[in-house]
Amino acid sequence: MRLLLMTSVTLLIFWQNPLAASWQDIQPADSYHNVWSIEPLQERHSYAYYSAYQSSQSMLESTLGWGWPTAKISREMNQDTVQYHREQHVNGATYSYIIRDSEHEQIMGAVFVAPVQNRRGLPDFDGSSYQAEVTFWMNEAGQEHEQGPDFVADLLLWLEENWGFSRVLLPAYEDNDFARQQFEAHNLGLVIRDPESQELLYRFRAR
Repeated sequence: MRLLLMTSVTLLIFWQNPLAASWQDIQPADSYHNVWSIEPLQERHSYAYYSAYQSSQSMLESTLGWGWPTAKISREMNQDTVQYHREQHVNGATYSYIIRDSEHEQIMGAVFVAPVQNRRGLPDFDGSSYQAEVTFWMNEAGQEHEQGPDFVADLLLWLEENWGFSRVLLPAYEDNDFARQQFEAHNLGLVIRDPESQELLYRFRAR
């Protein structure tokens, strides 16, 4: 009787919100190659990953709103960070990917696919409406690349076709013009502004 009741409640919750499937049921996407390449971050990428963000350290720290990367990060500290990202990826907590220039194969950024954060300070925000929260960074070389303006188009295609996502939350810091301009160019809806983090929360809905 108890099992029947629990099953009925579970089915009712899912019926009310079909996006409420467990994060643990999500299968991470493989590598993607188009205008840009998106590949799982591996420990062997550590040095190139470090060089990619430290080449634009000041710009990234001021536009991401993450308090990262700082000039004090050493290669050893970065190696620990990459190892942590990899462990999180393997354990299914958060998935980390590098962004490569498809032609020259240089690392120019990273994408993080994670569960939606619980923003208790935003009473009108319903995180259960989204299947994932996706953030990314791209260094100056990537942003100035001739294909830089096409990155978000590739990102959205990857999220829809390789992950099977239909609703994704994409936060962007107010000073992150590169991300914001592309989100708006692709008609991503602005959900709400988070005054605490100074982020603008955009939504992607698959057609």
